[in-house]
Amino acid sequence: MTDEMTPAPLVRCVRCHVVFEPGLENCPRCGTTYRPIPVAPAPEIGSYAEKYHGTEFAPAVIETTAPVVPHTGPRIGIVVALGAAMVIIALAVGGLYAMGAFGGPAATQQALVFANTPRPTPSPTLPPSVSVTLNELRDMNLSAHIKIQTRATMDASVNGTAASVIANMDVTVSGGNESGTLTIGGAKKEFRLVDGIYYDRLAPAVKWTIRSVIPPVMLLTPLFQITDAKMLELVGAETRDGVAVNHFQTTGWWVPDQSRMSLFDVSSMAIRANKTVLDLWATPDGKPVAGAFSATQDTSDGSVHLLNIQVSYAFDQVGVPVTINNPMPSPSPSASHS
Repeated sequence: MTDEMTPAPLVRCVRCHVVFEPGLENCPRCGTTYRPIPVAPAPEIGSYAEKYHGTEFAPAVIETTAPVVPHTGPRIGIVVALGAAMVIIALAVGGLYAMGAFGGPAATQQALVFANTPRPTPSPTLPPSVSVTLNELRDMNLSAHIKIQTRATMDASVNGTAASVIANMDVTVSGGNESGTLTIGGAKKEFRLVDGIYYDRLAPAVKWTIRSVIPPVMLLTPLFQITDAKMLELVGAETRDGVAVNHFQTTGWWVPDQSRMSLFDVSSMAIRANKTVLDLWATPDGKPVAGAFSATQDTSDGSVHLLNIQVSYAFDQVGVPVTINNPMPSPSPSASHS
C-alpha cells in the first residue's frame, strides 16, 4: 500500500478530547485552539529519568490546556441544544401555569360532549339548597294542596277555526294518593287515586267508577318530572307575596309530558308546541310555592301564537300529610271498566 493511501493520523482536543483530522485550527466541537500534546524530551543518558524511562516511576508530563478562542461562526450543535432546552422549559412553565402554580387558571375537568343532542349542559348556578327542592319535586309521596289552571288557544290559521280550552284542577296529594276535581269545558270530574287504584265520577253522579287505566294527566308526582339538577337553573332570589323565594327555570335537559303539564290530551290537537319552559318558585328550604308552564308554537316571524298553552300552579300545605280514603270501601267486581 502506498503512502497516498495511508490515512493521516488523527489528533485529539486537549479540552473536550474529541478526535478530528489534523490541520484544523480549532476543535470542531468546542472551538478550542488546537495545540499538540507536548512530548517529553529524551532523558539525558545516565540520568535518573533515563534510568526509569518507561516505568511507573518516570516523571509525568504535564499537559497545558490551551485557552478557549471565541468562535466567530454559529455552532449548530449548541444552537440546537439551547433551542431544545428552551422548548422544554416553555412546556414545563406552561404546564405549571395551567395547574395554577403561578396564579394562573387551574386545569378543569373536561365536560362530557353528547353528540347530536339539542340539550346543553347548564351552568352550575344552583344554590346548595337545590337538593332540598329536588327532593320535594321528585318525591312520589309528596304531601301538598295544589291548584292548577290551564288556558290553551289555537289560532284559526291552523285548521280554519279558532279553538280554546280552559281546565282547572284542585287536588290534594299525600303518600302517593290523590283526591280532587278536574273541570274542563264546564264538565266537572271528581277523582281519587288510592293505593294504585283510580276512581272517578262526573258530578252530580253519586256512583264511583273504577278505571283500569290511570289517565296520565292524573299522575302528579313526581312533580313536573324533574328528576335531575341539570334540568333546573337559578334565575335569582325574589320576594313573592311577601315571602323570600328562589326562582328556578327549566333547561334544555327537561323534556316535559305536555299532556300531563296541560291537564288535557294535547295529541288531539292539530299541532304541538315546540317551545316549552317552566318557571318554579320555591322557599329557601325547598318547598314549592308557585309554578308557570308555557308551551307555544309561533309563526316563522314570531308575530302570532299558532298554539299557546299557559298553565299556573299554586302550592300550599306542602309537607302536611293527609289521609285519602278509598271512595268504595268494598270495590265491586261488577263495577264498569274503561
